[in-house]
Amino acid sequence: MVSAQVVLTTVIMLFALMVMMVLYAMGYKKVPPNKSMVLFRGDRERGPVVHGIVHGGGRFLFPGARNLKVIDMHANMLEFEMTGVPTLSVGLPATLRLRVAAIWRIDGDPETLRASAGRLIERTHGENEMAIQENLESTIRAMSGAMAPGEFEAGMANVRQEAAERANEEVTSNGLRVVPVRFLEVRPQG
Repeated sequence: MVSAQVVLTTVIMLFALMVMMVLYAMGYKKVPPNKSMVLFRGDRERGPVVHGIVHGGGRFLFPGARNLKVIDMHANMLEFEMTGVPTLSVGLPATLRLRVAAIWRIDGDPETLRASAGRLIERTHGENEMAIQENLESTIRAMSGAMAPGEFEAGMANVRQEAAERANEEVTSNGLRVVPVRFLEVRPQG
């Protein structure tokens, strides 16, 4: 016959094992494809302090021990219209109307992502898009101001490449990358 003490010890051990399994299941976080999970500790004065980044797969976290935010790593399409784009012209000032499209994403380079993770978790998708659009607009306006309307249209490939390169110089510190820039429509504004 089994003593009451052995039965009680067995029940307690089974209960403890079940509690540990439930805690493990609650603490295991899986990261979907094309996403990264940023683990951080928040501080109102210094901002978020990043502890780690998980790319794909999963990781056990003690429940409630850390905050986390999942960042979408897929490509995003940004399309906008620019009016009153100045060009260099003799006589009357000539302006262009442009429709611009750009593909942007969060930079997947581990070092860039780790360095910019604090800014990425504080900014929304819309704020990232706005920063890229403002940067592209100012770059395109600056470049078009040094070209005649015909030169701008003839050299659009160079303008697209230069605009993407200049935009990347500015937004890389925020963990963003502009891939291609395209002009969907270029016409004189009148």
